[in-house]
This record gives sequence, structure tokens and C-alpha cells, in this order.
Amino acid sequence: MTNFRITLLALASFLLVTSCNNGLKENEFSINVNLSGLNEGKELVLQQRTKDGYEVTDTAEVVKDGFLFKNILEHPKLVYITSSGFRGAIPVFVEAGEIQVTASIDSINKAVVTGSNAHDFFTAINQELANIDKIWQDYYFNTFRSMSKEDQALNEEKINNLYDSAQVLKANYLETELLKNGNQPAIPTLVLSNIDAMNIDAVQAIYDNLSPEILDADDAENLAERIAIIKRTDIGQPLIDFTMNDTLGNPITLSEYAAGKYVLVDFWAAWCAPCRGENPNVLANYKKYNKKGFTVFGVSFDKNKENWIKAINDDGLIWGQVSDLQFWNNAAGKLYGVRSIPQNILLDPNGIIIEKNLRGAALGKKLEELLGK
Repeated sequence: MTNFRITLLALASFLLVTSCNNGLKENEFSINVNLSGLNEGKELVLQQRTKDGYEVTDTAEVVKDGFLFKNILEHPKLVYITSSGFRGAIPVFVEAGEIQVTASIDSINKAVVTGSNAHDFFTAINQELANIDKIWQDYYFNTFRSMSKEDQALNEEKINNLYDSAQVLKANYLETELLKNGNQPAIPTLVLSNIDAMNIDAVQAIYDNLSPEILDADDAENLAERIAIIKRTDIGQPLIDFTMNDTLGNPITLSEYAAGKYVLVDFWAAWCAPCRGENPNVLANYKKYNKKGFTVFGVSFDKNKENWIKAINDDGLIWGQVSDLQFWNNAAGKLYGVRSIPQNILLDPNGIIIEKNLRGAALGKKLEELLGK
């Protein structure tokens, strides 16, 4: 990492020297976009992610050599260059100064971004995370996916172990690199994108190490909220109660449904292939342990009621099911900080969270430990 730090230091020095001559005001940025292959008349827009989704923040000016975005920047942040003229988006971590983007609509994912120290750091970290993910992706895409269902079942533990190993390596890498670079504006964004793989104590340490300037940024505030949610729903914490309607429109309250039982609160959706793939395992454990005091409480992230009910029937799910049909805005999901599915939490008979995200053989192993064979 020594050469990487030297490179960033040299780049920062260069930007400092040249910023006085670029015609920009303090805290102003420009993004010059040279994009080949875009049809005439197609606009380029700048979007940023908010709590409620993506919003357009600017439209590019057409200039001699391409397109130009120019605006005042309160804090460095991640934005996306998009257009109806190509698929995908070009991520740019903007900071004050001149930024250059060179790309072709035929290879948007190979866009070259220069002029932003924050973007260089953001890209370098993400590239290393992508390299680590190859541990499981190479096996999944080149071998596992082409197997028969029978062979996939035999190798499910292997792919899960490979995936889990990658998550551990990513978490260790992020903790090490982000703690060393507390003045990098991209850190809150990087943590938010990978927080499910990280230990909450490590996340808190990284947050506590951020410089005061970065703590004022939107993603730092979002990270603080996320940390609070995770701590409220961590192992050892009591359930957060909610009431939601079942398939017939009847309100069901979690605490009442869960009273005196071991309950797997299962966040899923009809459209979620990994969720549907896990349903047979959940069903098998339900049938095995239901009479011993175990049940499941399904919370769906669906938005189409007919599809939700059809999936319940097709998969033979015979436990309580609720949904507000609000997709990713599911109210229970927000309470528990669910940003990807499938996810689950296991409650004990007193309503205390005792495990999280049990899948595959791990679910049966835990239930056997609690309830016997």
C-alpha cells in the first residue's frame, strides 16, 4: 500500500497547485465528460442516491469537447452520470476541482475518471473488494450455476463457505484500510455499501476515526443512523415490535405472534430468487421443529399482492405471512435495517434476538442445539 499512498499524495499536491488556475470558485467542481457513441440530442444527467432512491441533481451543458457539469459542492460525494442513450451509470466521487471523465457508451464500466483524489481512493478500495469476491464468484459462475439441482444441493455448503470466507476477508481489509485513512471523504460511502459484512464494533471504530469535516457529510450522517439501527437489532437485543397485515388484511403483531416460541423472522419476497431457493430449507426445519416450539414469521418485500400470495402457495409456506406491499420501503424492513434479502433474525421465547441470518445447514444446526434432534 506504500506506493498507493505516495501516488495519492502526489496527486493531491498536483491538484492543490493547479486549482488556483482552473477558474473555479472555492468548493466548486466541474466534470468534463468526453463520451463517444452518444446519439445527438441525448442528455447527460447527474444523479445521487438518497434515502428515498435516486434523484437528478444536474443536467450537463453541451460544450465543444463534450459535456460539462459545474456546480457548488457542500461536501465530497458519490454521484452517477446517466443518460437514456446508454445502459448503466458512471460513478464519480466528486470533490472540489476539475474532474475529467472519458468513456464510450459501448463500455461504460471502463470509464476513466481523473482529477479526484477521493474517487481514486474509492475506486482502489472497490477494486480490491472485487478481487476478494472472486473467491466465491469464480466457483459460482463457472461451476456451481451449471450443476444439476441435485449437485447444487450437495455443494451448497461449499459455495456458502466460499462466500462467507470472502466476507471475512473483505471485512478485515476494510477495517485495516479505512482506519488508516480517516480523512478520506469516501469512507462513509464505502462502509455503508459493505456494512453487512463488517463487525459493528469495527464500523463504530471507523466512524469514530473520521475527521470533523467528513462527519458533516450526508453519508456520514446516514452511517451514524445505520450504526444505531444495527446496535438496536444486534444479538442480545429485544425485538422491535411492529404490526402488519397478513394476506387477508388482518393485522398481526410480531410480539403477540412470537410469544413463548422460538421464531425466525424471515425477510423475503416472491421476486427474490435466493429467497425462494432458501424456502425449502426453512420449510423442512419448520416441519421438524414446529411441535417443539419453533415457528416462522414471514415479512415480504413484495409490491404485488397476487405474486406474493402465489409464491406462498407455490412454495408451501404454512406459517404467518405479512407485508405492507411497499417493496424496499417495507416498514418492518426499515425498523430492522434490512437493505438486502434474504435476511432473518431468530428470537428466543422471551423475544430476544439470539441469532441473525441463519441459512442452509446453519439454521438446522442452531435449532437442533436449542430444541434437540
